[in-house]
Amino acid sequence: FPNKYKEVVWDQNYYVADVYGTYNKTFSEKHNLTLIAGYNYEAKYYRDLTAANDGLLSEDLSDFNLAKGTTNFTLNGGRNEYAIMGWFYRAAYDYKGKYLAEVNGRYDGTSRFPRGKRYGFFPSFSLGWRVSEEAFFDGIRDQFNNLKLRFSYGQLGNQNVGYYDYIRKISIGSQNYLFGGDKPTTATISAPVASDLSWERSIHKNLGVDMSFLNNRLAFSADFYIRDTKDMLTAGIALPATYGADSPKMNSADLRTKGYELSLNWRDEFQLLRRPFSYSVTLTFNDYVSNITKFD
Repeated sequence: FPNKYKEVVWDQNYYVADVYGTYNKTFSEKHNLTLIAGYNYEAKYYRDLTAANDGLLSEDLSDFNLAKGTTNFTLNGGRNEYAIMGWFYRAAYDYKGKYLAEVNGRYDGTSRFPRGKRYGFFPSFSLGWRVSEEAFFDGIRDQFNNLKLRFSYGQLGNQNVGYYDYIRKISIGSQNYLFGGDKPTTATISAPVASDLSWERSIHKNLGVDMSFLNNRLAFSADFYIRDTKDMLTAGIALPATYGADSPKMNSADLRTKGYELSLNWRDEFQLLRRPFSYSVTLTFNDYVSNITKFD
């Protein structure tokens, strides 16, 4: 088998810009407010060049001038680019650290989807109540140190598809037969694509409780959640074999997951050889069930 020489040259430029501002204010020593707003931009540009040939004449020197093969020379190039851009905000409020509320939102755009489908808005909010801060908790707070109830609702967007999955691509190659003494160049169009490809959306609802006892040495937390994944980016409608092409990736399925997570933690500290020694032990248990609720 002849020796083969190959060179790969690539360059990548990645640009990131983040601008945000934060505002904090306490009113009447009871009301605490935090506001955050910002802008995010990311872009990546990639290019590569690959050249290879066999028939390398030297085992010690590596250069294309010494690769004298005549049938297996290859030269390939490629480039791609993508960009994402978004605005985000957060408003958090609490009253004496007892009643908690937070609102978040993102408005994101990506170059991986066609025009008119590139932007999505993803809001979320959370509510919390530290029951242990109420006056009726005073008599038991020494042993029952913390009790917090919380609920949250949020949406996230997923744009993890190929850079150009919404465009039918043309591949350039050559035929295996001679025509006029040469192998003709061919152009082959790819399989059809979905013209309305857009964001996959994950909607998460969570109800939780946090408790701690015995001077915060024993802690317990529980979460119960439902997560709906809408417009999943997956294989689209079933097509007959006579269609002659694969089914394009589409926003064509929904998934629902129901589950819970339980955690029990013990941590303590004592003197060991006249030095403080701390340790912790955590026991966790979780379970969930997922069902596809829509699929062609």
